[in-house]
This record gives sequence, C-alpha cells and structure tokens, in this order.
Amino acid sequence: MQRQSLHLTKQGIFIAHWAIELTAGILILLIVSGMFMISQPNIAMPMLWISGFLSTWIYPCLQMALVIGIMLTMAAPKASGVAPWGIACLSLTTVANLWPTIVYWRDLPISWLGSSGVGIIPFLQAILFTAMLLMLARWILKIERSDSQSPSKDRLDVKNWSTAVSGLKTLLVVSLVFLAILCAYAFVPSFQILIFRTLGMSSMILPLIGLFGVLILLAQFSRQVYQVNRLLRTNASDTLGSDESWREIPLDSLRPSIVLPAVLALASYGAYQAASFWLAPGYLQRQIAKMKLDFPTMSTDPSTPDVSIGTRAPNLMLKTLSGQELSLESFKGKTVVLNFWATWCPPCVKEMPDLQKLSVDLADQNTVFIGISNEPEDKLKEFVDSNGITFHIVSGSGFPAPFDKIRAIPTTFIIDPQGVIQEKYVGSRTYKQFRTAIEKASGSTPSQAASPQL
Repeated sequence: MQRQSLHLTKQGIFIAHWAIELTAGILILLIVSGMFMISQPNIAMPMLWISGFLSTWIYPCLQMALVIGIMLTMAAPKASGVAPWGIACLSLTTVANLWPTIVYWRDLPISWLGSSGVGIIPFLQAILFTAMLLMLARWILKIERSDSQSPSKDRLDVKNWSTAVSGLKTLLVVSLVFLAILCAYAFVPSFQILIFRTLGMSSMILPLIGLFGVLILLAQFSRQVYQVNRLLRTNASDTLGSDESWREIPLDSLRPSIVLPAVLALASYGAYQAASFWLAPGYLQRQIAKMKLDFPTMSTDPSTPDVSIGTRAPNLMLKTLSGQELSLESFKGKTVVLNFWATWCPPCVKEMPDLQKLSVDLADQNTVFIGISNEPEDKLKEFVDSNGITFHIVSGSGFPAPFDKIRAIPTTFIIDPQGVIQEKYVGSRTYKQFRTAIEKASGSTPSQAASPQL
C-alpha cells in the first residue's frame, strides 16, 4: 500500500471510531445511572445530571462527527464496496433525526417516538460502520493477494489482513445476535415474559446483562478498529510508494454521491434540534392533556393516602375483546381481581403469567379476573393470542372513581364477594401475594363496606 493510498478514508475511520466510542460511553453512563436510581438514588442524581448534560451538548457533536467520519470513510474507491454501507448508515441517521419531527408535527401518539430507539440507533450505526470496515478489509486483502512483488512481505500483509477480515466478521455476527435479542425484548411482549420468568424478580439483572454485553462488544469493536487502523498506517509507512499492486488503484476522493447523503444527514439533525425547540414543548403539553382525559384525577404524589380500600366498587359496564358484556354488579357473590395494565409495560407483562395461572387454579372458587388496558383492541388481541391469556381482557378508559386515580401500572384491585375493595396493589406482585390477598378477600364480611354502592 502506498503512503498516499486511502488518506481520507483513514481520517474518516479515526473520526467515526471515536464518535462511536464516546457515544457508547454516554449510553453506558445512562445505564449505570438507571441502575443506581433503583438502589442508590443519592448517587444516581449527580450521574443523571452529568449524563443529561452530555446528552444535550456532547451527543449532538458526536453525531455530527460520526456523519463526517462516515463520509470520509466512504471516500475509498468505488471498487471497495464501502459506499453502499455508508449510505445506509447516513440514511438511517437521517430517518432517525426526521422521525421525531414528523411525530411532533402530525401530533402522533407519544409512544410513536420509540424510546427504545435511543439505544438501538447508535448500535445500528456501529454495526453498519463495522460492515464498512469489513468491506474495506476484504478489498485490501484482495489487492494484497494480487501483488507479485516482495513475496515475504506480501505473505505477511495477506496474513494480517486475513486476520482482520476474520475478526470483523465475528464482531458483525455477534453484534447482529445482540441486536436481535435487544429488539425482541423491546418489541415482543412474549419474549419479555420469557426473560422475566427466567431471571425472576430482580430489577438489577437486566441492566447488568445489558451493560456487560455492551462493554464486551465495545471492547471487541475497539480492538478490531485499532487493528485496521494499525494495518493501514503500518503498511503505508513500510512500502514507501513502492507497492506495485496499488499503482493502478485510484486515490480516495469525496464524490458527490457520498457528500449529498452526508449533507442530508447533517441537515436532518439541524431539523431535529429546531423541532425539539419549537414543536416539542407544545406537543408534550397536548399529550399530557390527552392523558388527563383518560385519568382526569391522576395523582402524582406517592404520599397521598389511598381511601378506596374499604369502599364499594362502582358498577362498571365493560365489553371484553370477544364482545361479551360484563358488569361488576353481576359478579356479586364472587371475588373480582381488576388489573389495570398495558402490553408495553414490563412489570405488567411480567405478572401476566401469574394472573393467568391464578385464573385457572381458582376457576372453581368463585373468582373472576379482568384485565383493563386503554390500548387498541387489535394490539390487545395480538398479545392475548400469543401468550395464551384466557381471562377477561377489556379495552377502555375514563372510568369512575376510584378507578380514575391510577398513578402507575400495573394497578390491581381485589374486590370481595360483597363488592367492597379489600386490597389495592400498585406495581407487580407474585402468584403467592395475589393468592393470599384473594383468599383474604373471599372471607370478608359486608360490615366492612364504608359507603353505599354507586
């Protein structure tokens, strides 16, 4: 390889590499902050402030540096095959930046912002950059194999580049497997259930596994990029312009076909920042107003005493996914478990298998289970069918007190055979905890009622 070969490409690899490394550092800090928020809030708050500062001011600079690095890496000759992967990376970046702007502008549901993409997009960028390096290494290996000069030196070059290609392939495969697991956990509720069943109750296990996986991939990524950079610079220094195999290879250059996607990616990031300043505040206010329509008296103070326990439940009129009409009044003489939940809520998904098992185990003991979510029926049906849920599931919102005071989900009410609320659980519970509360409620007496039935 001649000294002037791939000059722009080498600079691009250096810039993109460090942009990805530092972005990963910010994401790791966010993961660690979340872990400490659960166990050590006092430690977590300064970490969250630091990560928030970095996300606000440093992350945008890193994204712009990544775009520039990708553009320079794409300057390699067309025969290298690097450009298509670079264009894919820049296109992904453009779409990711424009999507929030579209959500704000069209006033789409806040769930469409896709919080999971905060971690997945940088991961995809790193995978596509790895693919660019793999194509570049394969191309260089092909050129080195065609060189008939200095056999001993060429054999060493071929060996080194063969090792680099093998390492990049392994990194790419492992990264794709990790990405598949991440996407499955984020978007497939049944996979979440499997994970929760396997790992149990600990809320620290999943972040630890994610952090461990990210650190391993980051270390391997650094190792492979360092090896490619070392080979590019060492080979160029050793050959001193005498490498005959590179004399017919055109120098790298910034062609219009690679500059345009980079300009669009940078412009899309500018549009995202403008939308965050001008459109996001009004959008969030409208979304909060919509949430208040669903839960008009939602309380945000966790210290507010719950006065619903010991009162009679109102007579809710419900319609299940199968079209069956239900009313709480019709279940007098039976214990009712009323669970407010959502398919996107991991704690809700986690306790679903226990509720399903209870509904089967207590089927002959005058106990009725009803799950209520404000999500669309088609989404609920998909979840119910894929997870074998057989108890009543209802799509609805805007219920009377006390079912309008839902601070968080899952929230579960245990109603005794006389229609009196005997227990209210905020957060997920185990099979044993639910069963104990149900058996206790089943033995309650009418004298426990504190107010007339509505």
